[in-house]
Amino acid sequence: MKRKHYLILAASALAAGTLVYVFYNQSPVVFAVLFQNIHVPKLTVRNPILACFLKCYCADLCWAISFSFLVQSILMLNRKQAHWLLLTSALGIIAELLQLFHIMKGVFDVNDIIVYLIGTIITAIIVRLGGKQYESNAE
Repeated sequence: MKRKHYLILAASALAAGTLVYVFYNQSPVVFAVLFQNIHVPKLTVRNPILACFLKCYCADLCWAISFSFLVQSILMLNRKQAHWLLLTSALGIIAELLQLFHIMKGVFDVNDIIVYLIGTIITAIIVRLGGKQYESNAE
C-alpha cells in the first residue's frame, strides 16, 4: 500500500473512534466543550455485550488503529517489518501507567492495554495483507 492509503485508513479510524465516543459514551468529557450547546443523542444498543464494547472499548480500539496507521505512513515499513507496529502500543501502555500512578488524569484499566495491543495487531495484519496484495499487483 502507498502512504496515502495508510493516511486515509488512519483518518477513517480516527473519525470512527470519535463518532463512537460521542454517540455511545455516557460522559464524553473530551468532547463536552465542542458539544456543550448542541444536543447529541446517545444511541442505545440492546445487546449488553455490544453495548459494553461500544461504550468502553470501541473508541480506544479505533484510536489505536488510527495511531498505528499513522506510524506506518510515516515509517513506511514493508510487510515483513509490520511486527514493529506493536511498538506503537507503547504510547497507550505509557498513558495507562501514568494513570495508575496518578500522573495523568484518568482511571487505569488493564483492558485498555489489551485493546491497544489488539488495535496494533489488527493494523499489522492489514499492513501485511496490503503489502502482499500491492506486491502481487506490481508484478
